[in-house]
Amino acid sequence: MFAYRGVKDARAFQRSSEGGAVLESISAYLEGRTIRRVTFAATDGGIATTMHLDNHQQFRFQDEELSLGTLYEQYSAFFWQLNNQTGNKTERSTP
Repeated sequence: MFAYRGVKDARAFQRSSEGGAVLESISAYLEGRTIRRVTFAATDGGIATTMHLDNHQQFRFQDEELSLGTLYEQYSAFFWQLNNQTGNKTERSTP
């Protein structure tokens, strides 16, 4: 239900005058530009993507594909291994 409500709210915002203005400004900012470079940065929510444009401006966004929740879900084995590494380096081996 919550996901459906989110889509419904997003569509309503998209159709509103406020939403239309926001989306129009993003379109104006990006249309006709060439992406010269793409970089990534770790954030509290996952990994942010920054597109570096030909006019030296940048457009940064957080894509759902790179949110921590999605990363945890899709790469659970990696995160399990990262957080459960075996071998305590402080232990001494006995001869």
